Amino acid sequence: MSDTAYKNEVNRYIVYIQNIINNTKISPEHQLILEYDLTSQSDLLEINDGYSDKEALKCKLLIKDTIETDVLKKLFSEDEREKNRAYPFDVNKFQYVPSFDFHNQNTQNLFTINTAIINTDSTKFHFLYYDEINNRFISSHLIDKNSQYKHLYNKKGLILIQNSLLGDKKFKEGDILISINNIKIENPSDIKEILSETKLNDSINFELIRYSKNKNSKIESNFSLKVVLSSISISRTQNMNYWINDLETSFAAAFYNPKDFKIIPIETKFLSNNDNRNNNHPLKSGMYMDTNSIKKLKVYRESHNDLSYEYEKGKYYSINDSITEPIYIYTKIKIGTPVFLVEDPNPFDPFNKTCPLAWKIGSLKEVKTNGNWD
Repeated sequence: MSDTAYKNEVNRYIVYIQNIINNTKISPEHQLILEYDLTSQSDLLEINDGYSDKEALKCKLLIKDTIETDVLKKLFSEDEREKNRAYPFDVNKFQYVPSFDFHNQNTQNLFTINTAIINTDSTKFHFLYYDEINNRFISSHLIDKNSQYKHLYNKKGLILIQNSLLGDKKFKEGDILISINNIKIENPSDIKEILSETKLNDSINFELIRYSKNKNSKIESNFSLKVVLSSISISRTQNMNYWINDLETSFAAAFYNPKDFKIIPIETKFLSNNDNRNNNHPLKSGMYMDTNSIKKLKVYRESHNDLSYEYEKGKYYSINDSITEPIYIYTKIKIGTPVFLVEDPNPFDPFNKTCPLAWKIGSLKEVKTNGNWD
């Protein structure tokens, strides 16, 4: 909206100014500033073609500035706000939606207004999970995005994310690994540290727990697995790096509840892609922030300077920290079209006997121009 209003305000000047600049030969003084070489045929052509917008800015023929304009007046004239509308457009009553009330037919219900992404085959948007209470961003691979592990929230250990462990089918997705060789474990990256001195012929002890999926989430079973990796028959050449990678990609840190977080949009200019990284973990994919992009964000949004970033379970990074290990804050992706979402905080539900009298009528699902009410 603000972009449209701005263009309406300044477009009448832009074409005129650009015609003057673009059709004017670059002056000798500006040729020096722009470092043109008069012995170069291509540079001579550029000089005679006139100033580009970038060159005009560098030579201070144009100056970047801001302009304030009344968006309401530029986009909606008085006639447009009053005529051919069921209800007059009043920006101060944007959240009020007319509804029908037998007792008071002038009722205006205060609706909540937010932004949202509706599902369409349109544009890809990236978001960061934000914890308001602790003022931190959390990597998306630590969030139970599809709410499939509700019974495991706040549990200690690593969650098995496949239906076997080192080929043993008695282990199921959702089992929790609590220790390796009696050493407690919290992140998949801990596996490499614990097994760093282990040889293929050494015995490794895994301790796992299975929780029931009901509300109480009680311990259902305890499992122990004692294995010698060299005894496992596989077609590939065996080495410890292979097995450590296999174990790391089989587990995830215990997930957070997605309902405990907001999602905040993040521009792709602050993100990198992991296509060129040697990373095989199924949950660590797509675009991410690293230390460089966090520093770029600091310059752009000062309000984020005091934030911390949880890149692995219980591991945090802040802008003033000196850190040697790489950090990656993965994003959540939504594909669709950005819209304003206006909702009735107390819609009438005909199936709810405790709901107020049914004097509000209309569809709760069909989109209508009068705010979903007939």
